[in-house]
Amino acid sequence: MVKNDFGKYRRGLDNAFENHKDGTATNYYPVKSESDLFQNGNYNRQYDWTKFRLNTADYIAFNGDKPEDYLVAIVNPFQ
Repeated sequence: MVKNDFGKYRRGLDNAFENHKDGTATNYYPVKSESDLFQNGNYNRQYDWTKFRLNTADYIAFNGDKPEDYLVAIVNPFQ
């Protein structure tokens, strides 16, 4: 999430999911996504989605088990 900008949504990469067999797992999320061309429900052909950098995000948010229930947001530790 970037202040005064549209939300940039990412989904975990199913083929990169790692089950560590000890009750923990690791999933990977792309930083750049062509889906950023869709902004607040509108398609923006002019937007250059390749220029997004993780350190420019102000917050990083995660959905809970039921996305409609809650969202957890943290200040971006990669700034």
